Parts: sequence; C-alpha cells; structure tokens
Amino acid sequence: MGRLGYGFGHGARGPVTAREAALWRLGSIRAGESAYGIGNVSTSNSARTSGRIKDMLSSAHMTALRYADAAFIIGSDQSETAVSTQSIQRALEIGSAVGRITWSGSDIGAIPGGGLLWSDDIVPGALGLSAFLPGTTIWHRSMKDNLVGDTRANFPMTGPGTPAGEDQRGTTTSIDRLMQTGVLPADGGARAQIDGAPGVLIGLATDHGPTVLVGGDSRFYGVSGNAGPGTGTAGGPARMALEQAGIPHVMQARSGSKIQDFVADNFARPVLRIGIIAYVSDILCNWSVNDMSGGRTANQILADIAAFVAKAKAINPQVRIWWTTMAPSTNGSNVPAGLYANGATDGRHAFNGEIRTNFAAYRLSGHVDIAAAVEDPTQTDRWADYANDSSDGLHARQTGQVKEAAVIKAWADALAAPLTAD
Repeated sequence: MGRLGYGFGHGARGPVTAREAALWRLGSIRAGESAYGIGNVSTSNSARTSGRIKDMLSSAHMTALRYADAAFIIGSDQSETAVSTQSIQRALEIGSAVGRITWSGSDIGAIPGGGLLWSDDIVPGALGLSAFLPGTTIWHRSMKDNLVGDTRANFPMTGPGTPAGEDQRGTTTSIDRLMQTGVLPADGGARAQIDGAPGVLIGLATDHGPTVLVGGDSRFYGVSGNAGPGTGTAGGPARMALEQAGIPHVMQARSGSKIQDFVADNFARPVLRIGIIAYVSDILCNWSVNDMSGGRTANQILADIAAFVAKAKAINPQVRIWWTTMAPSTNGSNVPAGLYANGATDGRHAFNGEIRTNFAAYRLSGHVDIAAAVEDPTQTDRWADYANDSSDGLHARQTGQVKEAAVIKAWADALAAPLTAD
C-alpha cells in the first residue's frame, strides 16, 4: 500500500463502532478543489489533455466512490463564472487495476458550462477488487477534449513540491491512454497545470473519520509560499496541515475573497460550491482580512460569520465550523495601520478577542489560533519575525506558513469522530 509522503496520523478518530447508516463524505486526502480562479484558452496543440494524478483513499471502508467535475472559475468577488462545456473521460487506477468512470452509463461526460457534473458510482468490482482498502494509493486518470478557443478551468500546478503525476496536451484526440496503468509516456507537450483534478471526490461508508472543507482567502491558499497542493510541505498552511494529518479535505480558498461576498444576497454567488458542505464533517475558514482591508469592522465580519454558520447548518445540521484568528497585517516596516492596530476600535484586536473567547456566541465549534503562531507576543499587532515570516506584511512566507500549519495540524489531530446523522 503506497503513501503520498504523509501518514494518517491517528487514522480514524474516535470510537471504532460503525455508524448505523452509510454516508457520503469526502473520499480521498486530496478530495478536490472547486474555487480556482484561472481559466485557460485551448489552442490547436491542446486538442486532448491527458492527466494522471496521485492521491490516497481516506481511512474509511468505502463501498463506492463518486466524482464531481466543474466547469466554472471563481472571481475574487466569489462569483462563479462559466467556462466552456467540457468533454471528459475518467478512470481510477489502483495498483495494476484500472476502472472506467461513467456518466448515466456513458463513457464520456459533458460538464455543462457553469455547472457541476456528478459521475455514476464506481465500486471495487469495476477494478476487479473485493474492496477499496483504506489508505490505498490511487491515481486519477483523465482525458479532456477541447475545441480551439474553449476556455477551461485550470487546477493546481504540477512541479516541485506538488502532487506526483503528469499532465500532457496533444494536437490530436487519436491517442487514448485512459485505461492504461503507470506513468504517461513523455511524448506529449507537458503542461504546468492539471485539467483533470477532480472538483470533488466522495465515498460511501459507515466509518468516516473527519473530513474538512477549507474556505478562505490567499493566505489559506498559500500565496507567497510554495505553490500547489503538496505532500505535507506546500500548498498553504491549511492544506499542508491536513495532508500531514491524513485528513480528507477539499479546497475552496480563493485569493482576494471576502466572507461579505460569500454571504451577500442570501448566498447568491457560491451556488455550486456551497453544496459541498453536505459531504464534510468540519469546515475551517480564515475569511476576515480582506473584509477588514475593505473597511468592514470586527462586528460586521462576525455577523457575516454567524450568517455563514446558519447557512452551513441548514445544509448539514451536524457540521462543525471552526474559524481562525486574524494574523497581523502591516506595512513594509512591520507597522500596522487602521483597523489592524491594537488601538483601533472594532478592529483586528476585537475580532481576535471574540474568536478566542466568545466563539460559541456565533455557533462556532471553536477556533484555531494561527495569529498566536506568528504575532509578536509583546506587540500583538505586529509580526514576531517579519523578515522571515512575511513577504509583504499581509502574506506569510513559507516559514510563516509552516508555523501556522503546525497549529492547524494540532487542531486536526485532536478532531473527534464526526457526529452521527440525525
């Protein structure tokens, strides 16, 4: 049984007694990314893009898996913008076995522009297996056919520190390696980004451990650190920590985003993304800094958090929601200004105080104190080690992200078994 470079930590948390009913929850460690904000226009040399991406099944004993693929990109204002309809073929590779994914029995799926497309269920027998064994290394294989001028959703970059695998483009659709196993031959044009990363992968089981939806902004996405989803050492503090802990997670953090925009007009903008809440046990968010930079006060942001919690619990009554404190935001001389200074009324200091001591008033399950990992203990509105931990006073460098990830990892390791369904 292979590994991705990280372990399961404590494995399935809590009691080993199986639940009475099987539930659909995130099915793999890198269970998806549905808020990436970049599109790519197809040219004549990318008639077909083929991908093979490494992942690991969760610690649950799953009897079926199901993919969702997306054909939209996310603006910094949280809007979901349609890209071209996508023609996709998928297969799941486990060891020497490979099984085709289908959509209503068809070998080819058409992801509607601006929509999500759910696959048929794939069961172990489709790969000649008796079971999906917990912790098994898997490979997502894909082929996407594109017309010249199509705009496609790009997904995480490949390269150093990012998931193993290959992504290639070719000038023809005649080469079909979907149902093969092993590394893609190096006879196509290698690409820097993977079109075949799943939007979401869920699995059916009675014994899921914690599964996490990550929401937030560029600090959680990992801007100014090592880019892309890594093997426990890159991809932003939340993803870094959850990969180290071996907890399935899906990423919805987006640069420039605000919770104000997420909740606006009765959640009119995250229409397709918000349903993923049904497939997780926990939500971890860091939204706050872009809102405050735009003039929103602590009380206004906290009211938006309360609205988010109410919506999430309407979708999934048993979901647990956790918020992070706000790390410092300073100028190039490590001096805070405006609402970020400790002396400001209804600013960062007030926000962090509420998150730390009064989180239950907002129906939060608790908080994760990333600010304490990087702020100066004697001047808490400044970075403790600005030169090494921050790139610009707002974003954390890799060293700062590692410190934040350690706090999130401790939270992840302590997560209790998920609450059972009502």
